[in-house]
Amino acid sequence: MEGAPLPGKGRPICSCPRQFKSPIVART
Repeated sequence: MEGAPLPGKGRPICSCPRQFKSPIVART
């Protein structure tokens, strides 16, 4: 998945789609 948050980071990559820019990403 291009743009998916890296493990241990919990923050989406700048080139990630808006799907990953959600509260769920902050919890991972």
